Amino acid sequence: MNRVLLIDRDRTFAEAMGLACLDRGIASRLAENLPEGVRYLAHAPVAAIVIDEGLLRLTPGEQQKLFSAVAPDVPVTVLVHENWPLVERVALELSGFHVCTRPTDVEELLEKLEFAETARRARPGAAARLETASRG
Repeated sequence: MNRVLLIDRDRTFAEAMGLACLDRGIASRLAENLPEGVRYLAHAPVAAIVIDEGLLRLTPGEQQKLFSAVAPDVPVTVLVHENWPLVERVALELSGFHVCTRPTDVEELLEKLEFAETARRARPGAAARLETASRG
């Protein structure tokens, strides 16, 4: 994994994430809102995207289409608060997002991101097959 995009307004978490990425030799980029993150994705490839659920404005399916268009086959992790409704969490997971509950340990999150990246590399095209199957 070479670069992570964090779309979040929580500066404390962003700093902790940036330092943890630096320790692992991973570049990180912070965007404070979704349009800023999408603009960044249009110009630079990333290995993983982490976004706070409060910044999502579209339905899970529409959000997945957006990320697939600007960052195909890049795993997206959505950070949700522990009291977030189960129905909405499941909707995100069924749309292809990874979901983690806040507060989350930065090191644990990075391990999950690295695992997802390794799994994606081991199964090229699996994300495309999953997307095709979910449409039909």
